[in-house]
Amino acid sequence: GPGARIKLLALSGLATADDIEECRKIACSGVLIGEALMRASDPGNAIRAMMMPQAQGQVLPVATGEVIVKVCGVVRPEDARCAVAAGANLVGVIFAKSKRQASTEQALAVRDVVWRFGERSEQVQTATKEANVLSNPVPRLIHRCSLIRAASKRTPLVTGIFMDQPLDEIVDKVSTVGLDAVQLHGSESVEFLEELIQRLPTVWVIKVVHLPPRGEQGIEDEDALQKLKGLLEVYAALCDAVLLDTSIKGGPSGGTGAAFDWQVVKKAQETWGIPVIVAGGLTDKNVGELVSMVAPFGVDVASGVEDAPGIKCAEKTSAYVRGAKRARSCT
Repeated sequence: GPGARIKLLALSGLATADDIEECRKIACSGVLIGEALMRASDPGNAIRAMMMPQAQGQVLPVATGEVIVKVCGVVRPEDARCAVAAGANLVGVIFAKSKRQASTEQALAVRDVVWRFGERSEQVQTATKEANVLSNPVPRLIHRCSLIRAASKRTPLVTGIFMDQPLDEIVDKVSTVGLDAVQLHGSESVEFLEELIQRLPTVWVIKVVHLPPRGEQGIEDEDALQKLKGLLEVYAALCDAVLLDTSIKGGPSGGTGAAFDWQVVKKAQETWGIPVIVAGGLTDKNVGELVSMVAPFGVDVASGVEDAPGIKCAEKTSAYVRGAKRARSCT
């Protein structure tokens, strides 16, 4: 303790505020942190987050540097390496029909890069998914979001993206590739979600909700907002996170490069208390603006950092991750 001639220092594997709190409990005189700061997009923010953490389990409002960053549509190992080195929390591999669809061999190569970076040899499992016994499922979602944020701080998570695919196919890909998380991008029913969670109880589950492009529907459409709120609450009772993405009528359900009205994010998080990940139209040029404006729980990009479908630009990817992590919230 203070004043003792022998100082107890903690080192190795320290990466989160919870780690530092455990050191405080055993009266460490100090901590030595190296690799976690080398991986951080902003070491200063990382230090502040570890030494002055938010309240236990607090997710909203999102503090500077705490936004979850996902890079999606990764098919090349070098792109995965760039994403995780920049500080990405989630690396998305698409198994649905897409210009960025990955083969099993490509997915395994991406997984190997992420696992090697995180110094691990197995999946990162989620804690047991508790049944929702509350009339309001939002507190449950907040808890799950706090867990996925903590887990992805320690090591990036490999996320498989599926859209209206058979459950057996999803289960097989999770097993074959060693996916940490599953993102459902289609019109999967609640019953499908329940069966998926039963079959894959230790896999993180993210559900996508589609919104029209900016200008077609905005914050002033109260009926649409109430419908969205109800849908988010349904998924809050089952999933580990929810993601809002732009869907163009008659076009693809993701990777559109189009943005929706970001004020919807502000409504979801500040009024309804529902943390959301934002996708659609994000680039290295505007992600900082989004984070500063509405401070989403997370951000997701695919086409916005590419030179061509499935070919990420290293400079854009690094700038995107840094821009998200370093932006200061005005909320």
